Amino acid sequence: MDSDPVPEASVSVDDVETTRSELGSSNVDDTGLVILSDGELNGDIANAQEALTRIELDLACASEKLCNLNILMMHVATKEGELEAFDSVEEGEKLFELIGKALQFDFLSGFLSSEVRELDSLLNYLKRDILDARQLIPASENLGRDFIEMEEKLCDSEKTLDRLQEQVIELLEQSDTLQKALTGLHAEETGEMEKSTGLFMNVESMDTKNKMQTAEQQRHFLRMLEKSLARELDLEKKVSESRLIEEELKLRLQSAEQEVFCLEEEMVESLERFFQADNASEVLLGISKELLGRLQILQFNLNSSAQREADLRLKLEDITEKLIVKDDAQQKLENSLKASLKEAEDKLVIANSEISALKDTVSPLERQIEESRSSGNGSQEQLNRIEDLTERLSKSEAQCKLLIEKNLELERGLAVLKGCGITPEKVNLLEKRLRESDILLQHAVASAEASEEKQKMLYSAIEDMENIIEDLKGKVSKAEHRADSAEHKCILLSETNAELNEELSFLRNKMEFLEGSLTRAEETKMTNAKDVRVRAGVMANLVMQLAMERERLHKQISSLVKDNKVLVVKLHQTSKDSGTIFGKFSSSDNNPFPAATSARDLKEEVTTESLATSNKVEENVENTSTGDQDLGDSISQLDASRRIDAGVLSFKHVVVAALILLMAAAASQFFYQ
Repeated sequence: MDSDPVPEASVSVDDVETTRSELGSSNVDDTGLVILSDGELNGDIANAQEALTRIELDLACASEKLCNLNILMMHVATKEGELEAFDSVEEGEKLFELIGKALQFDFLSGFLSSEVRELDSLLNYLKRDILDARQLIPASENLGRDFIEMEEKLCDSEKTLDRLQEQVIELLEQSDTLQKALTGLHAEETGEMEKSTGLFMNVESMDTKNKMQTAEQQRHFLRMLEKSLARELDLEKKVSESRLIEEELKLRLQSAEQEVFCLEEEMVESLERFFQADNASEVLLGISKELLGRLQILQFNLNSSAQREADLRLKLEDITEKLIVKDDAQQKLENSLKASLKEAEDKLVIANSEISALKDTVSPLERQIEESRSSGNGSQEQLNRIEDLTERLSKSEAQCKLLIEKNLELERGLAVLKGCGITPEKVNLLEKRLRESDILLQHAVASAEASEEKQKMLYSAIEDMENIIEDLKGKVSKAEHRADSAEHKCILLSETNAELNEELSFLRNKMEFLEGSLTRAEETKMTNAKDVRVRAGVMANLVMQLAMERERLHKQISSLVKDNKVLVVKLHQTSKDSGTIFGKFSSSDNNPFPAATSARDLKEEVTTESLATSNKVEENVENTSTGDQDLGDSISQLDASRRIDAGVLSFKHVVVAALILLMAAAASQFFYQ
């Protein structure tokens, strides 16, 4: 009962704290918007926001206090159940324990009723604050969204206030029922004081009535417990829902991060493909440019080869004409050269014959000269002849040399003419060259046709490349569109990621606040446990003292019963005595029962003494805090009153119980202060 409702109070504070944090965040945004829109409304908006924050904080405090009061109500209900359990016990067995329980129930019910009334006044004050805040809000209706948010917050605060007021009304009703039950218990105690000698039938009827009232109260408290358990279950559901929401947000954040990572990978792949396509397009453009350059070079070579072919044909025609002219001139030269050659050959033959004849004549002359020299005899004539012959020989040798030189020149000219002239071999060579030029021309034409085919193929390849480039451009545009969409998605995901991070930070702050509230609740629980231990110790001491007093009273009752029996025996003996003694008593006092009168006087003395001792005990309790010693003194003073009857003993018992109740109330008031 004491440990379960603690998280309920913390959860309620957490809910209010979340609304307060949301209000704080919205206040920042709202103030920023107001500064941007109009500077004159800052004061009104600040006042309205301060009022809303103050109202929400007060509602949080009220809800937490209401949860604590619900816990206290449950505790008081358990105390009432314990009191109802004591109703079935006989009067003399556990009377002092019943008195302690009744004191605890009285104190707790009074404290509960005062706190509930204080909470009711606080809620009325909050209602007035909400009305004042509603009057402040319409001054800033031109804000739009901010005005709607403030209105929603005000409506939520009104709903929570109504819910709290309903719960407070229920608590007031329950406290009233508890007060009625307490007044019934007090009335029962006063009835016992008035009817000390016993009226057992009335007591039984009162017990039945109280049992009926307690049964109704039990049903009422059971309904209260059901409601509190339902609230606790709702709060647990809210906590579980908040945890599930937090887990869902974490999962969403993880999925968003995975999507961002996948989108980044897709964007990187698309960019790589785009760069590859761009590089391929650039490479293909370079290849196409190279092919176009080669095609232009081939066209230029084809044109130059065609021009060369035309030049070669013109040169060939000129050469054929020159060859025809040279053939005619060569034939003429050959004829003239042949004639001159024949003449030169004839002259050479004649010169050779003359030279041979001269040699034949010179040889004998030389012989003769030698003979003449050897003999030393010759004539001058022969010497002159010899000289003439030598001169003629030298001239003929010179002429021979000239002829030889001319022959050589003619041979050289013939060789030159043969070299310059058109021989059949040269004609064959020229025909071969012409054929080779025709073959080269055919090869050039074939290469030109091949180059045209290559050009056509290049044009088709260029068209294909242009189509491929257009396709690549389309793919690039699609990739750019995808990249733009991916960037947009990345922006959205970053925004959602930021929102999720904010929500996570908010939830973490909320968890920290919950942990702080739990620690505070545990601290308060420990302090309350210490107070309860102290009070329980005090009450245990009181119960021990009451038990000791009860034993002493039982002993006194037994001794008094014995004394009464002795007195009755003595009275019977005195009644059997002589009539002289009875006559003396009758003549002196006119009382037929002197023992009864003496017993009555003794009874009055004992009652006066008991009242005096009770007054002394009450004064000692009020003046000093050491109630145990005063109680012991009062008990020691009460030992003198030994001779009392049963009626006086019951009255004394009631007085002592009342004194103990007063002592317990004073002690509880002292501890409470």
